[in-house]
Amino acid sequence: MGVMLLLKLTLAPALVLAGTLVARRWGARAGGFVAGYPNSAGPILLLIALEQGAAFGSRTAAAGLLGLIALAAFNPAYVWVSLKAPIWVSLMAGWSAFILVMILLKDWNPPLGIALVAALAALNLARISLPNPAPRTKRNGHSAWDLPMRLICAAGMVVLLTGVANLLGPAWSGMLSPFPVVSSVLAAFAHSAQGPGGAARTLRGILLALNAVAVFMAVFSWLLPRYGVGFSFALALSAGALLQLAVYRLTKEKDTAQKA
Repeated sequence: MGVMLLLKLTLAPALVLAGTLVARRWGARAGGFVAGYPNSAGPILLLIALEQGAAFGSRTAAAGLLGLIALAAFNPAYVWVSLKAPIWVSLMAGWSAFILVMILLKDWNPPLGIALVAALAALNLARISLPNPAPRTKRNGHSAWDLPMRLICAAGMVVLLTGVANLLGPAWSGMLSPFPVVSSVLAAFAHSAQGPGGAARTLRGILLALNAVAVFMAVFSWLLPRYGVGFSFALALSAGALLQLAVYRLTKEKDTAQKA
């Protein structure tokens, strides 16, 4: 098995695994917060940059900021529909919202700074728009297939998106890089286990974490043509992690109050 294929099969599933284990220990919102950074976009952008080169990767990461605006639309669409509909309908609603916003933004080519501000604004407006989650429902335990299915879904979607990157070009590849891979998997399983409230808490945590993803994308895009893939990815990941830590500390008190 080649190194690139191994990375495709393991990076996104590792995020899903981390988010799942944290959610089972500390709750759905905490799990979403952990899995949301760097989300599936991080592994996808890294793999595209390694396969297609720094210039292609830089343009893809910049376009990824517009993809985050589309991803912001997925979350409220899923949660609001989930209040009255089953999981598959909620997923269709969320994916449709993502695709619609992505199509609307396809011809927009803003400067990197404006794209970053727009992405941050969209993510936080989406988080504010989510309904208050319903009281937690009692878990009925986890089937033996629960965790393997989560990992398989995450890996499959990453392999598909990276496989068609060269055909789509940097703009479409970038906008598709934040496709709600991890969000869909975690929200669907949280919805199944805890009802719409579990999905809402998970996606609320993911939206918080996506602020760090936006910073990661902007820094990665700016650094790639200057310093290459490895150093740029490490520095961008560190910048996002610093913001993630700040967001965690600022929201920790609120999270604690919700658990009480």
